[in-house]
Amino acid sequence: MRVLVFGNSHAACLMEAWREGEIAAGHEVEFFVRSGSGVTGYALTGSRIVAETEALAGFLAKLGLPAEQDLAGFDALAVVASEVSMFPLVQVLNVYRVLEWRQGGQTDRPALTEAVLRMAFAEALMDTSASRLVADLRKVPAFSDRPIHLLPQPFPSERLMTMGRIPAGAGFRRLLREGMAARAAAVYAEELARFAARIGAVLHPQPAETVAQHCLTAEGYSTRARRLFDLGKLQPQGDILHANLAYGRLALAQILR
Repeated sequence: MRVLVFGNSHAACLMEAWREGEIAAGHEVEFFVRSGSGVTGYALTGSRIVAETEALAGFLAKLGLPAEQDLAGFDALAVVASEVSMFPLVQVLNVYRVLEWRQGGQTDRPALTEAVLRMAFAEALMDTSASRLVADLRKVPAFSDRPIHLLPQPFPSERLMTMGRIPAGAGFRRLLREGMAARAAAVYAEELARFAARIGAVLHPQPAETVAQHCLTAEGYSTRARRLFDLGKLQPQGDILHANLAYGRLALAQILR
């Protein structure tokens, strides 16, 4: 099978797994990626996607990747992360409590219903670079009926529970402290599935064996993560957002399976 992978920095673990050669044996995997929110600055002409901006073309060149691909030559496409994550849901829960949930912490926060929470999260997902990219890719005649896989951003590392104050993970720690993690994770999973169906993507949720405490990534899958712009370099020591080679093997296998 021949697959083209789109994504942001979270695609690094898949690229590392591909370069290792074991998981992708017998398959051809190409990458069209850029750090940040996701792949932007491209143009679609017929079945070809081209890096239209110098920023995207330069990033691809630095990785030794072509700035143009013919989508008609691929059996499937995959979009990794690109702003699809649990973070927008947690951001709402940082401000509001949910009326139907029995809160274990502060109850003086303004309240909303679970229906409104779901609506807000659904709107946030539709406003992601992944949503816009899949919509563009579906306009390519060759991919009107071929699979486009969607892999959400991994949960933050469980290391955040033992680290100092981390703004990026504070909301997740509060969910766990207040006993709301399971409810929030269930809403996330259900709305993510609805989102994937809405945009016509094949959803691959985070592998169950990598999940800890409902909404975190187990340490064995989140240490020694690599940087997309240079796989020879590790993420900074305090990074809790990126997954490693062990995770990348599982994620790549999800697509190729």
